[in-house]
Amino acid sequence: MRKRPVPFYFMLTETEYESLKTKAEDLGISKNEYARSCIFETKIPQINKKDFKDLRFELNRIGNNLNQLTRNSNMGKDVDREELRKLRESFDDIEEKIMNQITGES
Repeated sequence: MRKRPVPFYFMLTETEYESLKTKAEDLGISKNEYARSCIFETKIPQINKKDFKDLRFELNRIGNNLNQLTRNSNMGKDVDREELRKLRESFDDIEEKIMNQITGES
């Protein structure tokens, strides 16, 4: 059985539909999820796509640096502990930014 077996439809103007579609896309959720959240006043975390794009870039940079350190370690070269510490700090900063986005804190 479907989780939500009762269909419900309503009419919108073209402008209203485009607004609904844009808001749902900006939040990364379906139009149905967005409409339900508005009807039932469910809080949706406001997630800025640009911020997450920037965070993804930072995570890729950290991953590349970590891969280089791992490769050097596997080749028997010394691993720079200071570089590892910086990577860990960068990762912690990104984790904090993500949690702030999710919880709506700044």
